[in-house]
Amino acid sequence: DYADSKSIPPLEVPRLKDLPDFKTTLMFRTNYIAFNVEKPPFDNPLVRKAFAASIDRQSIVDLIQGAGVTTKSWIPNNMLGYNGEVGIDFDPGQAKKWLAEAGYPDGKVFPEVSFLLPDVSSNRIIAEALQSMWKMYLGVKVNLMNQEWKVYLSTINTDPPEIHRAGWGADFPDPHNFMTLFT
Repeated sequence: DYADSKSIPPLEVPRLKDLPDFKTTLMFRTNYIAFNVEKPPFDNPLVRKAFAASIDRQSIVDLIQGAGVTTKSWIPNNMLGYNGEVGIDFDPGQAKKWLAEAGYPDGKVFPEVSFLLPDVSSNRIIAEALQSMWKMYLGVKVNLMNQEWKVYLSTINTDPPEIHRAGWGADFPDPHNFMTLFT
């Protein structure tokens, strides 16, 4: 039998790992946080870099019981073309510097922003972890909003908030399938 990871809640993985026939494999998929670059404050690249540098990816993988791997790249870790050297590392000190350079020292006067996520899977616990990291490392307030899948899709296509969660699974195992979508 085969079960896609979408159908297994990440918090169930530790229990399932003990089953003799349980196997895991990496998928050609990436989940990411999308910033609305058409509206302030994320129209400023320094703000986006600050938010990215304040994400402790390993703690998120730990939170979801190892039901994923860390990455800083659009191209999944197990796909030809992956380069672990690209991207922004977790660096709260640098994140604060970038936010200050953008005009928001210690998160002061940073507007409250909304983070939209679909009401599926482990999105809520990951979003709460990100919300906490952004408050702790940047001093900013992020409001979480979750919506049923069809409503979520309509919202991100018609009036996207400042931040939303998204993902992409490869149609075929080639980095071109990711890079044409995200560049």
